[in-house]
Amino acid sequence: MSMQAGRSERRYELEQPLDMAGRRLSHFLVKNFCYDPSLAPPGKSVVASGTQTDWAYWERLLGDRPAYDAEKERIVAACRDQIERLFPGFAAKVEMTDVATPHTFERYTGTWKGTYMTWILPPDFQRTHRYIPKTVPGLSGFCLASMWTNPPGGIPGTASVGRQVVQLLCHEDGQRFVTSTP
Repeated sequence: MSMQAGRSERRYELEQPLDMAGRRLSHFLVKNFCYDPSLAPPGKSVVASGTQTDWAYWERLLGDRPAYDAEKERIVAACRDQIERLFPGFAAKVEMTDVATPHTFERYTGTWKGTYMTWILPPDFQRTHRYIPKTVPGLSGFCLASMWTNPPGGIPGTASVGRQVVQLLCHEDGQRFVTSTP
């Protein structure tokens, strides 16, 4: 993967395991968003890395703001160092960094414990249930629409389930579902 290349997401095995945000990592994910000119000024790019972390880990740190901020800085340094190993010269070009914790997601979105996606359904459930029902038996005129009813969720999943619910309501009311593009 060249940092100049188009859209790219790649997982790399680490030479040495890395302790990050309360977990031991053996792999490192790098996403290069240089394919999208709306994310950065000309000649610049956004490069991201992500990992799973635990709410409780950050909850403990949140009570000690200097420790919370220090852990975020440690993560920035670890990520920059890992990407530098993969792409020498990278670190010298970093102009801005940010670390989003589960508390960041909660603060900006109000989601439960900072979840940005729901759960991954086990394969046996997916085979027997094509989707999670959006209605509740015996409760007419009520539909469920959230990231929790369309795993794995996230903003695209939530938008999709919102559309599905409007289609259900239109059908229930005998109305034609019509869309338009502004």
